[in-house]
Amino acid sequence: MTFDHDAAGRELTRRVGDALSVTQMYDPLGRLTAQTVTGAGGGAGADTPVQHRSYGYRADGHLTRIDDQLNGTRHFDLDAVGIHDFSEEPTVVYCEVGDDGYETRKVQEYRDGLALKAKADAQHESGRIGLSDIPVGSIDDVAAQSEFSTFLIEPDDFEGVWRGARWPGAY
Repeated sequence: MTFDHDAAGRELTRRVGDALSVTQMYDPLGRLTAQTVTGAGGGAGADTPVQHRSYGYRADGHLTRIDDQLNGTRHFDLDAVGIHDFSEEPTVVYCEVGDDGYETRKVQEYRDGLALKAKADAQHESGRIGLSDIPVGSIDDVAAQSEFSTFLIEPDDFEGVWRGARWPGAY
């Protein structure tokens, strides 16, 4: 896996071998405005877009819209401090990431207090929560995306969050 960054340290391109690349674009304020996943590897399918998203923000910088090639447009109504009220989307996400950059476990907390968990096997994922199909990159790569606030927690703290979360379908 290789990464290209701009002078501000934001991730511009992530390449996973010759098979896949993720390209990101930012506005002058440093906010992520577009993200494109392309298949690579030669032949007729070289550099074929497989997913594209664009992002919209309100004046104070909070994310309000995602236009998604595969899933359509989602609008987010936010409260005064910037937490959306879209009940199907998490407000807090905890990720355990392996040395290879892939998520191994994840907990998503929702506005209504529900906390769901997933781990790296098919029986512990659902349409509502699952692990990323591509490496998530370092915490610095994620922090460079303005729609996220990131921080490291201790393994014991993650275990506490993990124990308090439910498996999909068990709520």
